[in-house]
Amino acid sequence: MCAKPVPPAYDSELWRRISAAATDADLGRHVRTYWPSLPQWRRFIPFLVILGILDAVAVAALRAGETGIAVLIGGFLSGGPTLVLLITMIKVAIRRRRYGGARLDLYELGLVRVRRADLRVARYDSTAALPRVSVTRPAREGGTPTYHLDLTDITGRRFEVSDAFSGPWATEVQQAITTLRFPRDLAAVHAGHRIDFGEIWVTETAIGDKKRSIPWAEVEPIATLPHELIEIRGGRKSLVASKLNLPNFELFRMLFEHLRRSHSA
Repeated sequence: MCAKPVPPAYDSELWRRISAAATDADLGRHVRTYWPSLPQWRRFIPFLVILGILDAVAVAALRAGETGIAVLIGGFLSGGPTLVLLITMIKVAIRRRRYGGARLDLYELGLVRVRRADLRVARYDSTAALPRVSVTRPAREGGTPTYHLDLTDITGRRFEVSDAFSGPWATEVQQAITTLRFPRDLAAVHAGHRIDFGEIWVTETAIGDKKRSIPWAEVEPIATLPHELIEIRGGRKSLVASKLNLPNFELFRMLFEHLRRSHSA
């Protein structure tokens, strides 16, 4: 069923809470708001009308003694199409209940996500963003990936921003994290610190994991493998990791490319 972003009626109290949370966390200027894409009930009207007409025809046939027609239509109504419609309507009801009134507000330095009574705040300079990618249909059938982001809020708790929100918010969030933190992380590396990205770490001289390390002078470009895996090769060594286990992957990739090029020059 088709869905579109649905802004709820203006809620001054909710906006006051969001603004207060953003101010307390020093998130800066408000950039934009994303709304959830909610399936619309009116999309079901044509299907319900067709089922109603078929039901009326079956009743009329039964009264006229045309039991064969009545049984045929009754079997259709109690079969697959009706069951599929019922299941779809239940899913729509659950989605609308879960995300009705939800909103995602992006700021210069972070975001505020509201879903029902749950208000979460994350700052780009401290959050760890882990993408979760799902595809409802194969690419050959026109399926496109949708994104969830697992984030860390300002209290250190994890929370999710799901693909219920319409628009390029996931790209914007990851770009904002990268833009804000790259200069700081690069300076930290040059100062001798190690930066950890989940199972992979980087320093001024090498990249590695718990078992091995590769000097930057030997490191080759990142190779993309199936199932969201990446491989980093250097000499006879190899590091394999899942992008879904590397927090702030776009920041990692930018730092990786900068350090690799600076040592291969």
